[in-house]
This record gives sequence, structure tokens and C-alpha cells, in this order.
Amino acid sequence: KVEITDSTSAAAEFVKNYPDLPIAAVANSYAAKMYDLEIVAKNIQDLAGNSTRFWLLGKEKKSFDLLKTGEKVSLALTLPDNLPGALHKAISVFAWRDIDMTKIESRPLRT
Repeated sequence: KVEITDSTSAAAEFVKNYPDLPIAAVANSYAAKMYDLEIVAKNIQDLAGNSTRFWLLGKEKKSFDLLKTGEKVSLALTLPDNLPGALHKAISVFAWRDIDMTKIESRPLRT
């Protein structure tokens, strides 16, 4: 049975708190180390080159020089079918907040 948690860390913490249950968590190696868990499988992604990016959200503006670090942030959106202006409504919030975008890519859903 698959259970959804708030984060990979929450899943790892759950496994740590219930060591007698036959359960596992899908999490990163940092979470395994943090909660002293055994890694039983690596590279379980279903797409080669799959990676996860995390966002830092808050009320205070933080500045990160992504050009210096070479880091990029990706956002995947699934828009409703046949709704005029859906993409504009979704990405115009970046312009309102002076957030620059370097690329927009359309990708078909796997489903």
C-alpha cells in the first residue's frame, strides 16, 4: 500500500518511528543518514536522468545568485484543457514579481 506523506523526510521519519513494521520510504540518502535508515535500493526512478528540485518559499525575499552556482529551478504545470489564457494566468505571476524565466518547454503528459 502506498501512503502519501508531506515530504521524503516525513516518510523517512515515519519509518524510523516504526522499526517493527514492514515498511519502507522513498527518500534521498541524506534522509537515510539523518534517520539512521538502511538504503535497500538506489536509482529507482522510472526515467533516466530524473532529478528532484526543491523550492524555498516564504514571506521574506531571499536572494540567490543562480548564475554563480549554475543552479536552475524548474516548474512543471498541468493546465486545464481548452481554457483560454491558462498559460498566461499561470506564468504572469513571475512578471509581476520581476522573476526572469530562461525557458518555457511544452511536454506531453505521460498519461
